[in-house]
Amino acid sequence: MKYKHRKNNQKKPLSHAIPPQLIKDKQFAEIITIANRQSELTVQDRYLYGYALLQTQQKLAALITLWPLAAKNQTQLYEDCAVIARDVFNQDIASSLSDLSEKELHILFLAAQTLAPHSLTYHTIKQHLCNLLWDKKEYEKLEHLLKSSKEKSLSIFIENMSKLAFFQAEKKLSGNIPALIGCVLTGAASFIARHPMYHHDIHDIIPSLTNEIKNLFAEWVHTSKQKISWDSTLLNNFIDYEAHIVTHILELSLKSTMAPNNIIPTPSYLLYYDAATKQISQPFFAWLTTANKELLNLYHADTHHALIFALGGDHLSATNTALKSINISQLNPYIRLMMMLRADNMKKSPLKQPVELSELTVTDTTKIYQHIAVNSIIIMFNQTDKKLLPETFWATLRTYFPVFQQTDLKPILLAQIISMLQIDLQNKKHLNLIEAKNDMHQLQAYDLEQQLNTLYMRQQECSQFLSALNSKQSSLIIKKIKNANALCDHLTLLSDINQLLFYHQAEDSWHHIKSLVENRRLNKFIPLKKLFDFSFKCHCPPCHQHLYITLMPQIVENLQLPIVTTPDASHYRKTQTELAPTKSMFYSEPNPFTTLDVHLTDTKPIIMQKIMQRIQREPEKMAVFRQAQNTLFHPARRFLQHYLRFLAYEEIPADSLASSVLNDAFPNIPFRSELINTHG
Repeated sequence: MKYKHRKNNQKKPLSHAIPPQLIKDKQFAEIITIANRQSELTVQDRYLYGYALLQTQQKLAALITLWPLAAKNQTQLYEDCAVIARDVFNQDIASSLSDLSEKELHILFLAAQTLAPHSLTYHTIKQHLCNLLWDKKEYEKLEHLLKSSKEKSLSIFIENMSKLAFFQAEKKLSGNIPALIGCVLTGAASFIARHPMYHHDIHDIIPSLTNEIKNLFAEWVHTSKQKISWDSTLLNNFIDYEAHIVTHILELSLKSTMAPNNIIPTPSYLLYYDAATKQISQPFFAWLTTANKELLNLYHADTHHALIFALGGDHLSATNTALKSINISQLNPYIRLMMMLRADNMKKSPLKQPVELSELTVTDTTKIYQHIAVNSIIIMFNQTDKKLLPETFWATLRTYFPVFQQTDLKPILLAQIISMLQIDLQNKKHLNLIEAKNDMHQLQAYDLEQQLNTLYMRQQECSQFLSALNSKQSSLIIKKIKNANALCDHLTLLSDINQLLFYHQAEDSWHHIKSLVENRRLNKFIPLKKLFDFSFKCHCPPCHQHLYITLMPQIVENLQLPIVTTPDASHYRKTQTELAPTKSMFYSEPNPFTTLDVHLTDTKPIIMQKIMQRIQREPEKMAVFRQAQNTLFHPARRFLQHYLRFLAYEEIPADSLASSVLNDAFPNIPFRSELINTHG
């Protein structure tokens, strides 16, 4: 029987490359030369190498070499490294850090984190390592590093994590999308709270960031084959919703007392990042209760899930699970209304929860809820073919017209009312002008109400004319027509009848129109026979349709008759256009701070002074310098460059060195012979 030989994958132990005798002979330079030629060192060789570095006064390199051994429960070596670290960290090593590799810098960081976590040197090393990883776009490594060594300032930590979330969006979009959006917006809002230079421009700054997030998503969808549960409409709408809330809370924070720790969270951030620890939500809710207690409902999980349902359209996979846990009766009335309308729009009646009109008050506190409801209803309009709006949806919405008189929804409702009248006109249906007038009155659109009232009066006039029309009355009317103008006026009336009344009611004028066309006297005013080109011999439905639907509109056009029309809705429809993300303002521009060599917080006068100096030195680059100036003088563009190009760090006082730092002479560190003859 043959047996297959298994491959031995066990790694062979390394042989020692450095003879211990070199230590006895104090051949330290030779030890360093041998070690530098090796790609990998045994524990013994590493110790010999580190000791040789120490004896040649290369203490920083010695600490980097010995620390991985000390970290493996080598007590005596740990104490040796602590002594070396005290001496190294008591010196200015900032200039030496740039000569270290990423691996060496990381080892030094771990040593400093353990041996001198409160020293200024530790923060210097950490900042240098973080900047190195940031510049190399090693975002995953950097995220792990920041999580393992959180800043004292929670705001700084959240800000940096939000930047890493932004640049790792491709990886995170396939996971928890609301958490990603909440993380980026929370970090940005906390950044703005810490920088007074941006406080007056938040209504430009926040939209500029949301635009970048939408661009990221659009690019990812375009290039990735992976499917996610949210489509672009739901994602863009949810971004706008969270951005509106964080803007409102940020404004509230700036007007009153600043939120705890300068952290301005979105609802989704607290829901997905803080649900277990309550580290942020407890102080934040305590502050919000004092600042504006009514806004607490925005951060309730039920409100969050209700919003996703309302914004999600027909994408029930993203909302069905969440809906099962919602206690609808406890929601703000505007949120309940929003859910009810979405249910009507989806023809999904089980979610229907009546909302009394009296519950929908408009105060400074409730305006944000009203704004959220208005935006969600606008989204429903944009997602639905206006011709196919469910009757239940429109009937429900009409009940609440008084609430939307002073909102962005008003012009959309006006356009919808007019569009419905126009559709009825096209389909030759009866125009319910009384209902339309009442709608305009409810929305306080008094000019449109007056126009519809004029239309209604004309409709009544047409109806009275038709009810009194018979053969005798027809003859009298024809006799009274004395000239072309009078004939045009009468044809205008007949054309209005054709528009404003039921199609079958308009047919009552058949014989009257025939008498007009066949009258020789009237044909001398206007050649009616030629214009109509109709025999009037057949009464079949197709002939009736040809007369009223085809010929009568042609007569109006040929004679340019001033028939009544519905109001123009084009002005109102412009407000319904969904705005697509604009071109990125971040990726399309070089780093202006580097271009002009200015500090992140430099003011405009200082920047102008430095620009003039740069132009004098390099006049050929004036266009480049001016472009960078334009970016820095535009608040939203400067914010994007500031926020997305640089990590944030705590300001560490110069006197924050650890109290254990030694100022005495460097002690003699003995050779640890017990580490000799050690493999690994």
